[in-house]
Amino acid sequence: MPAARIVGYTNDILSGPRELAWPGALNLINCIAQERHCPLPQALEAAVDLHKAETAAFLHQADQVVRHHDDVRTRTYIDGLRTWIRGNLDWSLATDRYTVEAPTGRAPRNLRI
Repeated sequence: MPAARIVGYTNDILSGPRELAWPGALNLINCIAQERHCPLPQALEAAVDLHKAETAAFLHQADQVVRHHDDVRTRTYIDGLRTWIRGNLDWSLATDRYTVEAPTGRAPRNLRI
């Protein structure tokens, strides 16, 4: 299931502006930019598209699993994955983790979330 990728992509998308100002930072956004030889804003859009695709895949797969294995343990597991994804997003939006300034004191000028 793509739940772990969704959580990872969420982290990289939200932390991108801060992390990309750090020397040597490794983030989904700059990996895409390097692989596709594109500017950071375009790489950010691609990262968001990946996140959307993984979310759609998760919802579809979760639905299929529950449809074929409709029992308490399966529903509990799927609900736990959904809670993890949503909880990570809620925490990410509420925490100061992503607003801490990078060593340069600012995010890259050409990337804003």
